[in-house]
Amino acid sequence: MTTGVLLLAAGNATRFGSDKRSFILDGKPLLQHAIAKPLALGLPVFLVVKEQDKATLATLLGAFYQHSKLTICYASQAEQGMGHTLAQGILSVSSAAANYSAALVMLAD
Repeated sequence: MTTGVLLLAAGNATRFGSDKRSFILDGKPLLQHAIAKPLALGLPVFLVVKEQDKATLATLLGAFYQHSKLTICYASQAEQGMGHTLAQGILSVSSAAANYSAALVMLAD
């Protein structure tokens, strides 16, 4: 059984007041903390972000940006809510070259 992680990170953080993914916790952005856990376990990560994130993603991800087990997916309908982001992520996982039997859904915060 092969499990991948579907990491949803395409929200607007309106209640938080700013981009939670870039909030610095223990010296690094929150998004890097979320990605580090499954990668440390050797799990492939499908990160789902907004299309507008392309310009800043390398900065947000730091050293994880080029990680071999990280696949970045862009949710074209993220502004319509988490359900649309989840659907885009599931489509990405199901079309991946690897044959995964399960996906763990995680939130970036």
